[in-house]
Amino acid sequence: MKSILQKTFLKTFFALMFLIGFQSLSAQTLIAGWDFQTTTNGGTAVVATPSTQTSFVANVGTGNLYLNGTNGSSNWLQASELNAFAGTGTNAGGSTGLTTVTTTPACLAVLGGTANAANGKKIVFKISMSGYSNLILSYATQGSGTGFNSQTWEYSSNGSTWTALGTSITPPASFGTTIQTLPTISALDNSV
Repeated sequence: MKSILQKTFLKTFFALMFLIGFQSLSAQTLIAGWDFQTTTNGGTAVVATPSTQTSFVANVGTGNLYLNGTNGSSNWLQASELNAFAGTGTNAGGSTGLTTVTTTPACLAVLGGTANAANGKKIVFKISMSGYSNLILSYATQGSGTGFNSQTWEYSSNGSTWTALGTSITPPASFGTTIQTLPTISALDNSV
């Protein structure tokens, strides 16, 4: 079975919360969202280093996030490249089902690692677009003066051929001050 993958080359220190939504007809529907806290539907709650997980089930909807060397992702090191910090309610709440609680741990933090060894590493999001069109991905992020300074996104319908999505994103200095929204991805319409 083919799967939809969302892939990011991370070149930034950032704490993140992802919300992947899409449009079917003219209404938006959340298909997969990660607040790294909500477990009522089987989602994965993040824990702090040295035990920060390397894969996450969507907290709302259906999808998976990989940082464990599978599905095209890089193998992120738990002790030096992953952690959990306080979060933001930006891009959550309302009808999304994602929590607006922001106390630690409330977001996934990807770090530069020893000598910035994590520079260029990939995170993969795996979702299905079957029956849907016009994928929209939005998230809250924060940069750091001592960490990475850009995020580059790519997409694929087969997990092996990747297409760049727009330009790199420079994360803001304050977490949750803005929502990053990537350009609509129509090339994945109805992909399984």
